Amino acid sequence: MNLKRTAYLPCFILVLLALSFSGCSTASVGTPSGFLKNYSNLGEGTYFKQEHIDKGADFKAYKAVKVAPVNLSYLDNQSSCDVKDLEDLAKEFRANVEAQLKKSSFTVTSNPHDKALVISLALTNIETPNRLLNAGLTAASFASPVPLPFDQDGKTSFEGKITDGTTGEPLMEFAEERSGAGDHRSLKTMTVGKYQKFTNTQAVFEGWAETIAKMLKHLTAGTKPSEGEKNADTAQTLVGQAAELAI
Repeated sequence: MNLKRTAYLPCFILVLLALSFSGCSTASVGTPSGFLKNYSNLGEGTYFKQEHIDKGADFKAYKAVKVAPVNLSYLDNQSSCDVKDLEDLAKEFRANVEAQLKKSSFTVTSNPHDKALVISLALTNIETPNRLLNAGLTAASFASPVPLPFDQDGKTSFEGKITDGTTGEPLMEFAEERSGAGDHRSLKTMTVGKYQKFTNTQAVFEGWAETIAKMLKHLTAGTKPSEGEKNADTAQTLVGQAAELAI
């Protein structure tokens, strides 16, 4: 009986963490890379930190989406990661977006037409966690009577644009930078994300892919997200994972 209660304790703590983190945001404005047309048009967004929808843009007729290969050329001076690692991350990000679009009932196509949108994404910064520092801070925290300096969980930035599949006419631009795992927290990112090279970055990609699909679903339906919908999804994910541990 005592063992069972002990097993429930960390799960209960994780539920509390999920509820407390649900009101937090790690989104910030990244450094403009030059990928987008006009950064002065960007403002506070509904889905991403910065957004701009072109005047007169109408998404309701679009049923298919092409996701272009993720652009890495703006990372030349913004990441110390190996080229092969970056290429693998770009492929993973694109695959995540395509999977979430299919999950939201969009047709993903490689040949855009008059009822298709084209999503073009560029990674503009990837800073991996300072794994040695984080490990040292974790070890030292057990003996320290006072809080230690905040650890460094890495940053990931991207910029994106949506255009008409036939004319190339711009419809929307957006950009965001995330610290750590962003809002896509999981048991994995909360426990080992600060000690592994790309765990947090991959979590950010998953969160962005879900947000892109959700954004297009609302735009093509002419609806808006409910208040707190994004934060509620984050809390629900963590609560569900904690519940699985308790079974």
